[in-house]
Amino acid sequence: MPLILQQRFPLGRFHATRWKQNSFEDRHGEWPPSPWRLLRALAARWIQYSRETGDDDTAMRDELLGQLSIAVPEFSVPSLTWRAEPSVRQYHRTGVEWTAKGKKDAAYKKSMTTLVPDVCRAISSNDSVFWSWPSVALSTSLQRLLDELLRRMLYFGRAESLCIIRRIEQLPTGIGMNCRLSATATNQSPVLVPKPGQPLNLDSLLAASDDKLVSGHPVPPGAVWHFTTLPQRPAIQPVSIATSRFTSILQSVQFAVGGRVYPRVRDWIRITERFRGTALKELARLLTGDRKAKFWLLPPDVRDDFALFSGKSGSGSPLLSHAHVYFALIPDEFGQPTRLVCFRREPFRPEEVEALLAASERPCSWRFERQRAADERRDEWQLRFVPLPFDTPAPRGLSFDVPLATTWTNATPFVIPGGRKRFRKNGRLRPGETPERLLEKLLLGAGLPVPELARQSDETEEEWVAIHEPPEQRQRRRETRARAVLPGYRFRLIFPEPVSGPICVGHSCHFGLGLFMPANADRADR
Repeated sequence: MPLILQQRFPLGRFHATRWKQNSFEDRHGEWPPSPWRLLRALAARWIQYSRETGDDDTAMRDELLGQLSIAVPEFSVPSLTWRAEPSVRQYHRTGVEWTAKGKKDAAYKKSMTTLVPDVCRAISSNDSVFWSWPSVALSTSLQRLLDELLRRMLYFGRAESLCIIRRIEQLPTGIGMNCRLSATATNQSPVLVPKPGQPLNLDSLLAASDDKLVSGHPVPPGAVWHFTTLPQRPAIQPVSIATSRFTSILQSVQFAVGGRVYPRVRDWIRITERFRGTALKELARLLTGDRKAKFWLLPPDVRDDFALFSGKSGSGSPLLSHAHVYFALIPDEFGQPTRLVCFRREPFRPEEVEALLAASERPCSWRFERQRAADERRDEWQLRFVPLPFDTPAPRGLSFDVPLATTWTNATPFVIPGGRKRFRKNGRLRPGETPERLLEKLLLGAGLPVPELARQSDETEEEWVAIHEPPEQRQRRRETRARAVLPGYRFRLIFPEPVSGPICVGHSCHFGLGLFMPANADRADR
């Protein structure tokens, strides 16, 4: 059975400079990856392995390296790769020297630098490079040692060239070797390999690059250049633009969310509020053609026509049916808000989808309004939105009329609805106004069966989160200098039978608070 390695570069680039080559003059670059580099990387990882496990059997290490140097491997490389132009040029330090050479010259010591371009091989993060040694058969102990060394190999080439490399039993279906090295085709891409058919020069392999043993040679002793013809890169076909952008049954529009600094859960509502406000402005511009148009200044009949988008009727009164749009940030497995989902039961109209897409083109800051106004241009707290394809499946829990699960947990804290008289005149809490009872009432009002409630033990009893406020309430709060925050709670809901979502209840639920997701589902459900 041949020895096969699978190597992948998660960042989509392979950084490496060939032996004794300057980055400016190397027109080929190192591709495919050098077998000599692999042997040196394995030797370096053996030092780490020996330090971590106490296994200092150098004889086994030397046997493994010798087995891999017996023959030149074959490769299967992706056809769609190219040598990327250097996007970064860095000044690397070369040493500390005097600024003047004369003995009597005034001088001081300074770090000398040299310009190094960051040239790399661009390769898709989903593609893999396969190494194959058809004539190499390793024993079980050598296979185990090779697996341990490969597991510790986190980069290949320069330190920013992250890689994942593993030994596999056989090639995937449809993969064949398309890149073979030869010592004769000298006009093709050169790759440094150990001399085949000769014992491996371990002293040269283990020596540092500036060691006298190798520094004075065009290639390290025991190594030789081989050459290969790379697969022809396929022509890139232009993308055809569909005539119809939207489907007529679009119930959710999703966006990937990115930024330098993500907000905490307590501040997520600032994002959904501002995104909704921007979408309403864009809708008004689309309807009127006026760049300065405001949605609330449109005629009442027009505002009433888009009530399911704004959440208010033409007269300005809030809709109580909860049929209008929900704007929810969905946390990923690390709890970061990496997806924004706008959803409702009735499909979106084309004008509404256009408004959402136009709103996504504008960055959104989650800082306080005064901080945002003070430094809008250099705001590093901005988030950006990237529209996802319309056929992207909605996260589990946001599909209508599809029974999914019996157990649901909070994706965002549940906040008690406002305007309730929860306390008696003597200051005691009414029995029916506890967070548990209010959540049960809201679930019953949404047509769901009564669940078994349990506070999530891994969460604190309550967490304070920002809430959405109508303009008049916001004005009253500013006069009293109060903060627009309320305590949020997290529960586990266990229904007697599987129920369908979305389940989003409580204060500011249309801005993402009080959202529940199936307990056994990945929150972002990518």
